[in-house]
Amino acid sequence: MKQPLLKAFITLEHRDKNGKVLYREHRPSHSWVENYYCLVMCQASGNSAQEATYGLEFYEPDGTKKSYTTWCVHPYPAVDGFWGDMDSQGDIYGPVIGTGTGTETFTDYVLGTIIAHGAGSGQMVHSDMTRTYSLSGTRHKNKVNRTFTNNSGASITVNETGLYAESGYANDQMMINRDLISAIAVANSESLYVAYTIQLTFPE
Repeated sequence: MKQPLLKAFITLEHRDKNGKVLYREHRPSHSWVENYYCLVMCQASGNSAQEATYGLEFYEPDGTKKSYTTWCVHPYPAVDGFWGDMDSQGDIYGPVIGTGTGTETFTDYVLGTIIAHGAGSGQMVHSDMTRTYSLSGTRHKNKVNRTFTNNSGASITVNETGLYAESGYANDQMMINRDLISAIAVANSESLYVAYTIQLTFPE
């Protein structure tokens, strides 16, 4: 039986101030980072995220290394997983965007330069996040998405996107995916919609 692989897809829509789509892109996301693999390994094996014993640990966006059980024993103590209540406006969880242009690497744990929530210089307003789960036959999908609106008064060029998760048990945060994208200049009053779709097709 062929081993199924968990896939991620990214959707980008650059919209003008009236919501008209100026540019759209939908493609596979290709850069799960080491944090993600450590998480999958400890979940599937039943081992905790302990560096000394298992060689498993994760890094928070500030570079802090965490090596304990929280992520593997309690990824989130509610029914909605990583993004259970991470849907408020301005939360730095789920889809995130940045201006960094550094090459993607397996050991990335933070966007190059994240675009903060707000209407100040270099900031964009983060909408509430939406989650949609669907099942068709043996194909399972979960989409997390939000819209980033530029009210800063000047154009902002977006060069990277990412997917940040949180452990509600200890309020720790980690990046599990990072994608460099073709530069999108989002003018004042324009917006960028970003969606990550996580998909797994079960074997029959």
